[in-house]
Amino acid sequence: MSEERENQLAPATSNDAAADGLTPAAEKAILSEIKTLLVSRQFSGPMPPPECLHQYDQIVPGAAREIIDEFRANGAHQRTMDQAVLEAASTRDTRGQWMACSLVLLGFILIMSLAYTGHDGVAIAVAVSLLGAVAANFLQGKKSESSQPAKDSDSAEED
Repeated sequence: MSEERENQLAPATSNDAAADGLTPAAEKAILSEIKTLLVSRQFSGPMPPPECLHQYDQIVPGAAREIIDEFRANGAHQRTMDQAVLEAASTRDTRGQWMACSLVLLGFILIMSLAYTGHDGVAIAVAVSLLGAVAANFLQGKKSESSQPAKDSDSAEED
């Protein structure tokens, strides 16, 4: 049994090919095709290596330039979208701060008018509620900022 296994693992010779009914030319063609199927290249990253770009350009003239231009356009688009997201977040935060300021001022006016009309207990309750809400929102905002993972290391790798 071990002899059969050794024969199976041994490389084919021209005598073996003749015994199988293959001519040496047919055997060479088959081996060449098998070798072609086993050769492969892979790359990772946003762009293929220069050798591949050169081969693409040989097959389709101008293909390498199109790939590079597409890569640059995609990078510019990504930066534009990132900038738009940052501007939208900044606008949202500014709007929220103005609304909070307006509500606090309105609350103080309400507290002052309640205190002026002799409703001291209600004025104190509104003041405590208002200060509690402001403090809770402030602390909640700080908590969510600290729990978000830093994206600086991710974006540095992409550039």
